[in-house]
Amino acid sequence: MERGKEFSCANALDTVALPASGARCRFTAPDLRVPSRFRGDSTARRLACRVLVCGVAVCGCSTTGRDLELPPEVTTVSVSSGTKLSGRHPAELTVLSGRTWTFWLSAGDASRFWTLKAVLSEEQAVAEKVTLSVVGSTPTTKQASIRDAATGWATSGMVTIERSKGRASGTAVVQPYTLSATFEGKFGVSCWVPLSAVGDAGASNSGGDVEPDVEDTALSTPGCSAYRALLR
Repeated sequence: MERGKEFSCANALDTVALPASGARCRFTAPDLRVPSRFRGDSTARRLACRVLVCGVAVCGCSTTGRDLELPPEVTTVSVSSGTKLSGRHPAELTVLSGRTWTFWLSAGDASRFWTLKAVLSEEQAVAEKVTLSVVGSTPTTKQASIRDAATGWATSGMVTIERSKGRASGTAVVQPYTLSATFEGKFGVSCWVPLSAVGDAGASNSGGDVEPDVEDTALSTPGCSAYRALLR
């Protein structure tokens, strides 16, 4: 990425590759976390900003200091009360170096939001339909979590996620029932691979034991190319 070039943040789980020199990000969200392997890394020429938002991020990233325009609304969540919430970011499957597969969908704003996180197996990640149990705030593989601004975390229930022709939809029936909802929207894939997989000789890690991940935005590497079919 050239210095001075603007870029946008992709989702409620925002994943962007930045040059360490001259880059600035502004995130507005209820809850933000950064993986430990990227904390304190001031020497790497690239870093990965991963922002986990328990809600919806209003996010602008720019190396020039100018905020970007918000994208159009592309997801909809209809909660059990009849309220409809709109999201500006696609539902997303995030693949991290063939180790984890996570589905995310969020809609609403900082005052009223609904968000879903589903931790999938590799087989579930490419399936057209999956049904998962909802277990609270810390799901493991083949489980999901659901949260909103007013109620907090769903404590139990089931969620079904379907994917077809570049779109995702589904139904969540959970307790408390006020968190139950249907959802649908545009579907995207964010696939991350070790730096060495993209053959970027101009980027380096900090010299630590863990090789940093970078996003394969073209889904062209062996670890990511199979997921291109999910968008059609």
